[in-house]
Amino acid sequence: MAGVGVPKDPEAASFWFKLAAEQGDKKATADLANLVLEGDAPREDGRALMEFYKHAAEEGDLLAAFNFGVCLAQGVGVERDEEEALLWLHKAAEKVVNAQYWYGKMLLQGRGVAQNPVEGRAWVQKAAEAGMAEAEIAYADLLVTGVGGPKNHPEALRIYKQAAEKGTASAMFSVAALYGGGHDVPEDRALAREWFLRAAEQEHPAAQLMIARYYANGLGGEKDLEQARIWYRKAEAQNLAQASAELASIGTGGTVPLPAES
Repeated sequence: MAGVGVPKDPEAASFWFKLAAEQGDKKATADLANLVLEGDAPREDGRALMEFYKHAAEEGDLLAAFNFGVCLAQGVGVERDEEEALLWLHKAAEKVVNAQYWYGKMLLQGRGVAQNPVEGRAWVQKAAEAGMAEAEIAYADLLVTGVGGPKNHPEALRIYKQAAEKGTASAMFSVAALYGGGHDVPEDRALAREWFLRAAEQEHPAAQLMIARYYANGLGGEKDLEQARIWYRKAEAQNLAQASAELASIGTGGTVPLPAES
């Protein structure tokens, strides 16, 4: 159904997932839900899923409670109701890691309730400690900014690295940014360059711009204008207007701005 070896066909996938879901296949139900949330399946499937999840959640299925909460939060198959979504996500958060993350993010954002950065951060941390890469990045972001608790840049760096080693490009970018200077960790432009390159190779637009600047300015290694041009073009292809301006400045012998990591 993922399109491996055959053309991806969301309608066909939706049909087979729905058939399997109606027969009680939980994995198929989850896959169908993902199709609906991504917009690859008809909204009427969303209504059927919502009813399926609601019934299972009321029977005590915590995974269904999480999925029903997501449906309510996103307005899939049912009118959006973030207050009720929070109730189901909180219930599911007893054991479901994804629910811990969603519940924490909604508290941080003030969705369905007044913003509660302290409790929201605690729930995101819980999901991060369970190894969820997306939660790791979100919690590390909170450690960098100090939202909901104290700043801790060394700990943020450690957690970003955990997520980066799982192949997450945004975490690779954040590792590079912390090493790049201006944070409460020792500056190391050579390591920053290495991590920006890793993220850039994963098609991360901002990382492509940053590695181009590193090559153009000879930061963390030798200056290499040809490599700078290559990466500026890649960033330009991802609609980063700044890349076009800086690429043009190389061509005329102008100066390229020094990168300012954040």
